[in-house]
Amino acid sequence: MRCTTYKSALDDTPAKVPAKPNTDKPDAAKPGADKPDAAPQEPKYTIEPVLPPDEAVKQALAAFDRLDQSGDVQKEAAEINRLYKIVLDSAKDNPWLAYIRGRSAILSGRIVDGMQDLEAFAKTTPGQSDWKTFRILGDLHVKDYPRLAEGKYRQALALNDREPTILLGLSQAQFRLGQRKEALQMAERAVQLDAGKTVTYLDNFAAMLRLDGENDKAQLDRAAGVVNQAVQIVQAAIKERPTDPSLLQLLATEYESALIVLRDI
Repeated sequence: MRCTTYKSALDDTPAKVPAKPNTDKPDAAKPGADKPDAAPQEPKYTIEPVLPPDEAVKQALAAFDRLDQSGDVQKEAAEINRLYKIVLDSAKDNPWLAYIRGRSAILSGRIVDGMQDLEAFAKTTPGQSDWKTFRILGDLHVKDYPRLAEGKYRQALALNDREPTILLGLSQAQFRLGQRKEALQMAERAVQLDAGKTVTYLDNFAAMLRLDGENDKAQLDRAAGVVNQAVQIVQAAIKERPTDPSLLQLLATEYESALIVLRDI
């Protein structure tokens, strides 16, 4: 038998016999052989509803209220910033932007910037009827500029005459201005409107009674009674939260105030 070999064109080594071309037809019996690959699935997107600017403002104000009640500063500040951007993007002329910006600035320690924004807001239509704006401005001025603060508190009081925080600030401004009789009236009224439930108003009233009645035993006795009321409130709170260090510190402060009054008596 003869065996035929093929040589490569470049060397003397025998070349391999070329493979026989495949002339077989595709196997039509295989399922899906003639079908194209499945199309890739489209990504799914979730479209969140756009918050109307008025609702964003409402939610931002609610967040500030929570902060006034000792809320989580970092959490609420982030939420306020998110809501501010929503209003800014959809309603750049909304006057409440100045309020939100001003309170946020104060929260971050930029007091002057905050005052400027709140003063600008107070000149707008909604600002002229917002008692809290004037009260905050009063709070910012009461220590260094009690006369200016008194004017702000009175503007707030004209809009809401049953808000104890306004009366608290007004009493402090008047006391600094030497208007002690009026200050005591406002301080006592704040306690009455609060129904004697908040230590802050009681402490303010007791301190004014003590300072104004240095040589008046009857007034000092009254101050001692107000301090005792504050002590009882804190003691009741400690029974509910006995491990709260802030309450324990507050109780120590109240005891110290009581000792000062008793010493003066």
